[in-house]
Amino acid sequence: MPTALGFAACDFLIKYFPDVFDYKFTASMENSLDDIATGTRNWKQTLSEFYPPFEKKLDSVLEKADRVKLAVEYAGKKCPKCGKELVVRTGRFGKFLACSGFPDCKHTEALVTEVINAKCPEDGGDIVIRRTKKGRVFYGCKNYPKCKYASWTKPKQSV
Repeated sequence: MPTALGFAACDFLIKYFPDVFDYKFTASMENSLDDIATGTRNWKQTLSEFYPPFEKKLDSVLEKADRVKLAVEYAGKKCPKCGKELVVRTGRFGKFLACSGFPDCKHTEALVTEVINAKCPEDGGDIVIRRTKKGRVFYGCKNYPKCKYASWTKPKQSV
């Protein structure tokens, strides 16, 4: 599924490098690369034909291009510290909620993706599916950090 960042990057590249995304250019470059692979064309010659004009274009784009603005996804919740709107951000370990008042307010919290039909044996809160930094699934209490309950095995569903 394409992300907002993917759409923004694609739009930027098509806007500023339309010749590189042209079908004729792509077909020609594929043929040149095939010739390099078979040994009938010199790779240095191919790069020397492509790169100098591309480098000039790259330099001009760096000077004139506007920064790409990503669409902000609001979570529909208020920050408990400052009262501003929470927004969905993406970090090294996936999506999370952050205060829209950053850098003045540095409040962040986990983005609960899926609640299962089970209750925490320690405080009765809902059990949610979470992921470790490496992506392994575990089950934990929605009230974390107040409740530290976590389990590798899926808890029995409530009746």
